[in-house]
Amino acid sequence: MDGFDDLQKTLDDAQRAVESLERELGMLRVDPSNPQTAIAEMERTIDARLAQYRGNAIVEQLAEALKEQFRKGISQQAEEAKNNTSSEYGKSPMPGSVVVACKNEECDNTIQSGFVFNVEEWIERFIAKERTCSVCNLKAKYSRDDVEVAF
Repeated sequence: MDGFDDLQKTLDDAQRAVESLERELGMLRVDPSNPQTAIAEMERTIDARLAQYRGNAIVEQLAEALKEQFRKGISQQAEEAKNNTSSEYGKSPMPGSVVVACKNEECDNTIQSGFVFNVEEWIERFIAKERTCSVCNLKAKYSRDDVEVAF
């Protein structure tokens, strides 16, 4: 294998790793008095999901960035829950997977899905505009309640 083939394999593996993160990673219970347990579980989950790409520098950097974002979000939400003084409680930047189904009950199309790094910000942008289903052509405005989120 030459340098170009190595680079192509690294990039292909990185793409597959990102795609593997687009599915739900798992559910976390965060004890505000001990967020480290949730953080450790999240890190193990990410490591397990990306284990087959160990050694890929791009994937390892992505994993560390994702873990750091989760650490910050979990710690901040735990602190806010303990203090319950922030008017922004629950608005910490948290990554997660989002899915929005078409509002037409006879259509099983997904309007939008994927992994996002800041769920709250993504939801605000998504619900700001009317969306059109690519299958049934229904135009609809979606609300926060229409977005399924998994962390």
